[in-house]
Amino acid sequence: MTITPLRPLLSGIASCAALAACGKDAECGDCFERGFRIQLPAAVTSAPPPAVLFSGFRNGWCQSDLICTGSPDVFLGDVKGGPEDFPSLCKKKELVAFAGGHAPTPDKVKTTVAGQTISLLTPTAVPLTLWIVNGIRDASDVADDINTAAGRFAALGTGIEFPVPSIKAFTNVVPGLKDNASCALAPALTADPTAFDAGKVNVYYIESFATTVGGAGGLACTDLSGAQPPVLFVDGQISSAPTVLAHELGHALGLLRSISLPGGGYSSWGHVNEVYLDPYLAGENLMRSGGLLVKQITLGQIYRMHFDELSWLWYQKPHGTDYPLQCQESPVEGGACPALTRHPPRGWP
Repeated sequence: MTITPLRPLLSGIASCAALAACGKDAECGDCFERGFRIQLPAAVTSAPPPAVLFSGFRNGWCQSDLICTGSPDVFLGDVKGGPEDFPSLCKKKELVAFAGGHAPTPDKVKTTVAGQTISLLTPTAVPLTLWIVNGIRDASDVADDINTAAGRFAALGTGIEFPVPSIKAFTNVVPGLKDNASCALAPALTADPTAFDAGKVNVYYIESFATTVGGAGGLACTDLSGAQPPVLFVDGQISSAPTVLAHELGHALGLLRSISLPGGGYSSWGHVNEVYLDPYLAGENLMRSGGLLVKQITLGQIYRMHFDELSWLWYQKPHGTDYPLQCQESPVEGGACPALTRHPPRGWP
């Protein structure tokens, strides 16, 4: 990916008033059709099309979590600073490139050079072990489940792939695991190397859950302190198992932050319907509890999968100066991370 500075735009509000190039975005809140151009290599052809998340100095003022899209090029507008070094005034500075078939790729705009190249990252691999408890589901059906779930993650631009997983028959005797599963079993499972594969996300196909779990089709057991790896359970007898599996993998990848609710209280599991995000997101969003299909994963959710400290990708990994982040309390307005609802305005499902 190459960023090449083209003819600068007028700065500030005057540029929006003067340029018909605002064209596709009547409010001029998104991207212009010239300025810094981000050009994808011809070899990058996977859907969805390129998108750039930008925070910093642009067209005369500081902006946060701007999403620019285009095909094949993305234009950022005027991101040059003046002699007063206006960019130093922007508290939040970030550039992350998204494109189908690639993991989100962070970089920084370098206005002092004639151009810059961003090499897009390959998809991030998440290794899995899928355990079949008491023969509750055929191995071929489990393989179909993960293939379907992985296909949704790929088609919706997450930049995450699931290499061929290990599918194993669970032969250990763990009281309650077969038909009374709950998170109370997670510590014992993770402590037993014959019942848990370290360095992987472990999923257990079971017969039914404990009554305390309710009527869930799946369950993610996560430790918000990061001390214990996630343990996922899927009801092996339901027809929506592929969707449930994809949903629980979303939890394992960090979509579980607690969020304050209107009128008080908290939701702690990242379910978009439970934080009243239906007006903003598709009903078939990955993190809708009880969903039957997955047709939407927002860029805000993808960002969290890769850059939230609670994502499995950061489990027992060193924390750098830029990432991971605490993506808390930002379902609509954003903050340290783009809003959970933030999504490209064009060209993305």
